[in-house]
Amino acid sequence: MNTKNKAKQREELLKLLIEKGGPILSEAQQLMSSMKFKSKHLKNGLKYVRKWWKDLVRPALMVLTCEALGANPEIIKPLARGLILTAAAIDIHDDIIDKTEVKGPYRRKTVLAREGQAHTLILGDALFVQGLIELSKTYHLDIPKERVDQALQVIREALIELGDAEALEQEIVGKYDTPPEKYLEIIYKKAADTEAYLKATAILAGATPQQIQQLANYGRKLGMIIILADDIEDTLNPNELKSRITKEPPPLPLLYAYQNPKHQQEIRQLIQRHDARQLTKKIKETKSIARTKKAIKSLASDLRSFPHHYLISFIGLTIEEILGK
Repeated sequence: MNTKNKAKQREELLKLLIEKGGPILSEAQQLMSSMKFKSKHLKNGLKYVRKWWKDLVRPALMVLTCEALGANPEIIKPLARGLILTAAAIDIHDDIIDKTEVKGPYRRKTVLAREGQAHTLILGDALFVQGLIELSKTYHLDIPKERVDQALQVIREALIELGDAEALEQEIVGKYDTPPEKYLEIIYKKAADTEAYLKATAILAGATPQQIQQLANYGRKLGMIIILADDIEDTLNPNELKSRITKEPPPLPLLYAYQNPKHQQEIRQLIQRHDARQLTKKIKETKSIARTKKAIKSLASDLRSFPHHYLISFIGLTIEEILGK
């Protein structure tokens, strides 16, 4: 894909995300603004989260799912707002676990780096509580209670599975000989949240059991694709790769590269020197990024025959964006 087409693809995807997810994200940001603190650290931290937490994918997919099922997207607004808030809480708590002080292409400081561990933890707790309150407002809608019970149970189970995945990740930090298959099992568990918010949306929309299962499978595989795309992004960015080899689980391309006995010793030496720039080059040489893209293509192939054209449009744009990197 040439540069012009890639830019157009990216623009189309962003336009779709903003159109479908933007209004709900704005509502979630307003909820953040309504949280009042006297502590300047909490005030500053919250202001920073509100500025940088642009969670468009989650609400956009939930709206697209409603449209695909012929349901009014209003039914998922409390759920979507709650999930945006709880996801923000989980993200800043993850920064504590990983000791992440800068992130993203602009190397922006995290809340942890700006406000300290204690205040970051407290702010995450507050956001999580606010998110749970929003989730409970789903009961106020004109939806049968049993459907709401079922949808929130899906979210509960996903949060537990996600926590388990985070714990399993901690067990492979610094372990470059981790079998890729084991890592992919963890990624599967981490994709529980994407499955959950599509499955919960389908339940609230009154979908058939077959449709609910289809959407659950779609969400799980899409979640894995997004995580693996982040792995590729981190591998190609020496700053992010340095963090992955020192404080976080190694990305899949590195695990694939480390499997090759021919390159193992050199990769080990580069890791020991924290030479992320040369390590990125070495991983590229081993064709491990191409192998990771092949795994993404395999997951994506199952989604292209999905019956709901709105979601097919999204997955098509997403995959082209990822594989064009």
